[in-house]
Amino acid sequence: MADDPLVKPLTVWQHTFGIMASWPGKVRIAQVPDNGGGVTDELRWEAEFTPTKLSCTYTVRFTYKVGDPIVWVQVVDPVLDPGAGKQLPHVYEDSTQRWLCLHLEGQWDQTMAIATTVVPWAAEWLFHYELWLATGEWTGSGERYERDVRPIDGRRLRRPAPRAAPLKSRARRRAERRASSRR
Repeated sequence: MADDPLVKPLTVWQHTFGIMASWPGKVRIAQVPDNGGGVTDELRWEAEFTPTKLSCTYTVRFTYKVGDPIVWVQVVDPVLDPGAGKQLPHVYEDSTQRWLCLHLEGQWDQTMAIATTVVPWAAEWLFHYELWLATGEWTGSGERYERDVRPIDGRRLRRPAPRAAPLKSRARRRAERRASSRR
């Protein structure tokens, strides 16, 4: 994304309007301190998801701070409970919080609409979580990894083996096709 001048990141307002057009719930935008001593916009949205007719309803919080490489997604109610002796798969966690692991590094970037990527991915994650509770096997896609390779802050997933080629966003592929067709 950063290397391609044809593809621009979506603004926090574009993400907000995309969510409001597709999903129920109130989206809030706040100005929060950034690491450089200034302020930046942060999108916060909570929504309810029921993966199947037999499922409970989950309240999920989405937090996106302009400039962050991912959208932070948390299930706030009910508390995700893996059961005695089990570790919850596909999450980042520290001592007080837990975030859903929805994609590998580079599979989402700021040119991609949260409403059409991260939100459906979170709903799908909940579906696979319920199957995992019932069967003990994670049926969702994703890379298998050991818990000790994930850092506590959850900001980066260090994979045991590098991928062959980085994944490109849909917007970047579209821009490359347009550029090549103009030649």
